[in-house]
Amino acid sequence: MATYNLTPTPASIKFFDERRQKTAEIDPEFFRTPAMNNEEWKAANFELRHHYTRGAIHGFHYRICTRKGFHQVTSDCACVICGLHCPVYHLFECSLRTLPLSHYAKDE
Repeated sequence: MATYNLTPTPASIKFFDERRQKTAEIDPEFFRTPAMNNEEWKAANFELRHHYTRGAIHGFHYRICTRKGFHQVTSDCACVICGLHCPVYHLFECSLRTLPLSHYAKDE
């Protein structure tokens, strides 16, 4: 608003407040995912686009967590690869992972 020297209205104030709240709710780790740090998946007909986008959404947590089935991440979640706590995007940083990310993106 200040950029255009416009007077704030109740509607614009509400909009920007909601926008700030939604932005604050995003997990900061989301911005470290390959989809947020690599532009190649945005190219036309990019074959692995779903790997990037699905990884950004859920990090393939369900593929490496000792707890099976869909669930919210809790302190009980552990990585089947390294045994450490398994937050949503742990797969991207797991020091013992040897398989490529595409392996975890495959539907079984």
